[in-house]
Amino acid sequence: SESACEDQPDGFSCLLFRTGGPGSRSDSAQNDQYVIIRRAFFMDNPKLSVITVCYQAEQEIERTIRSVLNQTFTGYEYIFKDGGSTDQTNELIAFYKPRFEEKGIRVTHVSERDGGLYEAMNQAVELARGEWCAFLNAGDYYFGPDTLAQVFAHEYEETVVYGNTVEVEAGIAYHLEGDISRIREKSLICHQSSFIRTDWMKAAGYDTGYRIAADYDFFLKTFMEGKTFYKLDQYISVFMKDGVSSTNELERVRETEAIRSKWKLTDPSSKEYERKLRMAAFKQLILDHTPRGFSDFLRKLRREMRGMDRKADLTGENTFFERQGP
Repeated sequence: SESACEDQPDGFSCLLFRTGGPGSRSDSAQNDQYVIIRRAFFMDNPKLSVITVCYQAEQEIERTIRSVLNQTFTGYEYIFKDGGSTDQTNELIAFYKPRFEEKGIRVTHVSERDGGLYEAMNQAVELARGEWCAFLNAGDYYFGPDTLAQVFAHEYEETVVYGNTVEVEAGIAYHLEGDISRIREKSLICHQSSFIRTDWMKAAGYDTGYRIAADYDFFLKTFMEGKTFYKLDQYISVFMKDGVSSTNELERVRETEAIRSKWKLTDPSSKEYERKLRMAAFKQLILDHTPRGFSDFLRKLRREMRGMDRKADLTGENTFFERQGP
């Protein structure tokens, strides 16, 4: 027979099974044996769905996983959407999955080919059960172990909650201030440092016609359609600026300006539009035909000229660099 026993800590419940004593057909309690089987239970409606999209990420993903695992807040589920990696990415996810489950955190792990970053993000969010969703892709990580606890210590009525970001470029950590007020000009919101209501994310989704700037398109659409944003004055994530957008300047500007044009925020026939594309083409030429060290120097110089060279202090946060997986 089966009966419930006292719930166990850290996301586990137990079942109590009664069996007859060895060598006895007696029904008396003295001859009963009890076997306790612990089983994990997961929230059907977690507060948050954390989503990590990855492909061939064995060198970066462990840092991301451990930053999520070490959060003091546990009211989330974790969704991995892998693009069919053939390295050790999926083995690392499998290695850490039981550690989340021991804390009562559901892990969903899907590995199959997809059409790229934004299609994978759309696919992953369809699996989300949380009230909110957040994207933390391979290599990026939460600023500290209390980050999610600080965010969800409060309730919000807004559609998007966002904060500041540490942006690491050429080995230097910079402060990136989240600022929705300039969304008509450019994106100063990182999806790694944003929490989006899942029902809106599922309804709006990312436009997979954009390879680089679909996140800008999403946030601009959210803003232009009258959805509300709430700014947190804290670091949320550390973003490693070495992805496709950092090396494809011309494509990034083309997509950004096409998105702005869609919302009548720029005129493709204007001289300003042409100037931006010419400047982006020149920058792309430098990126393609100069040593990495020189292009890093130019990026640093550009930050200084734009007043975006404020450094961020990473000495107090958790870096999660030490490898533990297989």
